[in-house]
Amino acid sequence: MTTTISTSPSSPARRRGAPTKYSEEVAEAIVAAVSDGIPALHAAQIAGISFQTLCEYRRVHPEFDQQVKEAISRGIRARLEIVKKAMQSKDENVALRAACWWLSHCPGAAEHFSETRRLEISGDGLPPIQIVVAVDASKI
Repeated sequence: MTTTISTSPSSPARRRGAPTKYSEEVAEAIVAAVSDGIPALHAAQIAGISFQTLCEYRRVHPEFDQQVKEAISRGIRARLEIVKKAMQSKDENVALRAACWWLSHCPGAAEHFSETRRLEISGDGLPPIQIVVAVDASKI
């Protein structure tokens, strides 16, 4: 018995799995959540999808991926402006805490002042392995 599978353009494409939930509403919910600083895992849950589905949407819809990246950046910038403003506070405790946070988290300073250290290990043409060690300075 011979089975013939048609590959002509007139054959309807067979899709596997459930139909996509991707919509403008789902995209907007995710973009709003990540802009507010909510991690992508939780933003996906808010929008009613899995984190894996969110990653797939970002891969399949580059314009959506760009919106997510921009929303994350806008959110970070908004929160950094709050920290910068706090560093100008007349309350020395507030200013000191904000300045310490800035030094330990912002690029350029974090490498020198963060309590987290990064170590890269590589060898024989393999990509580097990154190890992050967090140190609780209050225990030292």
